[in-house]
Amino acid sequence: MADMKERPKRFLDKIGSILPKQWWIILAVGILLLLFILLALPKILPNNNPVDLYAYYGISEDDTIVFVDTEQTDIRIIREEGRLYLPLASVNEYLNQRFYEDPESGHVLYTLPDRMDEFTAEKQTYSEGGVSMAAASAPFIIRDGVSYLSLEIIQKYTRLSYEIFEKPNRIWFRTLFDTDIPYRYAQSSVNLRSGAGYNHPVVSEEREGSSFIPIEDEGKWVRVFARDGHIGYVPKKSVGEPVMIQTSGAFFEEQEYGTDQMSGKVSAGFDYIDDISYGLDMLKLHLSAKEAVNVVVPTWFVLQGEGGEFTSCADPEYVELAHRNGLKVWVMLENITGHVSSMELFSSRSARKNLIRNLIAQVEELEVDGINLDIESLTAESVPHYLEFIRELSMELNGTGVVLSADTYAPYSWNLKYDLPELAKLLDYVIIMGYDESWDTPGPNSDKDFITFCCEESLKVTAKEKLIIAVPFYTRGWATKDDGTWSRSEINMKKSVVYLESSEDKEWLEDKGCWHGHADVDGVLREIWFEDPESSEIRIGIIAGYDVAGLAYWRLSQEDPTVWESVRSHGFCK
Repeated sequence: MADMKERPKRFLDKIGSILPKQWWIILAVGILLLLFILLALPKILPNNNPVDLYAYYGISEDDTIVFVDTEQTDIRIIREEGRLYLPLASVNEYLNQRFYEDPESGHVLYTLPDRMDEFTAEKQTYSEGGVSMAAASAPFIIRDGVSYLSLEIIQKYTRLSYEIFEKPNRIWFRTLFDTDIPYRYAQSSVNLRSGAGYNHPVVSEEREGSSFIPIEDEGKWVRVFARDGHIGYVPKKSVGEPVMIQTSGAFFEEQEYGTDQMSGKVSAGFDYIDDISYGLDMLKLHLSAKEAVNVVVPTWFVLQGEGGEFTSCADPEYVELAHRNGLKVWVMLENITGHVSSMELFSSRSARKNLIRNLIAQVEELEVDGINLDIESLTAESVPHYLEFIRELSMELNGTGVVLSADTYAPYSWNLKYDLPELAKLLDYVIIMGYDESWDTPGPNSDKDFITFCCEESLKVTAKEKLIIAVPFYTRGWATKDDGTWSRSEINMKKSVVYLESSEDKEWLEDKGCWHGHADVDGVLREIWFEDPESSEIRIGIIAGYDVAGLAYWRLSQEDPTVWESVRSHGFCK
């Protein structure tokens, strides 16, 4: 029995005599190495298992994935009688914002430059400019309170192409045409993976020559959209360098809105008139500048009600005098002083009709040359209704030669809700208000960088033939109130020149392109970024360098007369 107890000990002693004294260290290292290999091997060797595509895309077998260009969207398609329907809200967001669901009638409207088409829910027929048309299925349906449009009717009005794939169900819409798109091509067969690494399972097997649209780089990998309708990752070394290819969309020809541009440059002066008694006298004063101005924009029409009513201080004699002196007249409709709910007004089809009818009646009676819309302080919710109003007004003006323009803010991120790209397509001219750079805190009204920003950012989405930049004939004086907040006082250019002369601490700011200093304004010492002919010359020169359609000025009678020399020297005149 004792011998049996001694055997393990003798065995270990024998092993110990053979192995080094540190044998247990070597054994432990060996075990750790083995564990490391077992754990690391899956990460080292490629994972060639297929990914669960339904889990990967986050859908069920009954769902359809919708890709728009290279983005996987949250669009939820439904199928009825073998036809595909997309939610109207998703169509507006991703494919075509001009399908308009009218809150008043409940119908879907599509307003073209020369007609309005109208769709009633669940009906297989629809109106095309008043003519009844038949569709293969109802173009517009409502299910569980959600409005849907058929794919066929979407394609009828939208520049797009699409492909359908199965297992899983997916549809790929392409909307980018006539623009260069980068493609990369597989140098040999390659696996499209669910993540940036060989350890991620396979989404699809791609053959040599397969094309990919790159989405983003991730180290040695690139996330791509594959031509077979999948998104995943491939090693950069497996695909070539990007090749720019332009995809044509000749199968669809979009009708153009806003084609009534003047010949030559526009030089438009806003003429503030709120009383018919002095409008004509104001115009007579402005005629001294008629060699530098070819359009006057009197502020005659003021919205007064949510039913489409507006007040007017229009004067036919003003129009006649302007025309005799070679000036065009674009009458302004504004909402600044009327305190009207833009949401309530523009979301009502009957109110839009009433407003358009009244506007056109005035245009015909006065024989003016254009309409200028100065609709400001819109909410994000009201903008789609305002845009529909512009479409409907543009349709009614189609073929009349009456110019339709609208004023809008500098294209900062917080003003994106005004949808400058769509405005630029619908209007004959977009007027960017190149002023009010500083509103809540002291600063210049329109410095060099600001006016450059207005030009460059606007031209990214607006044809230069449609873009007018408005410049200020005023500035502001700033003073600190007792509670620490700022008070501001508007100062026209004429007075600004006077205050500049009296300022004892004025200095020229080269980076701003204006004078800065302090001056006594009605007994209050105010900080001023002065507006004078020198600052106007710099600003107008910058704008001229972008070869835009024209200049506008807010407002006539506030300018120093010498400013017109800059307008003429830069070609913004007759």
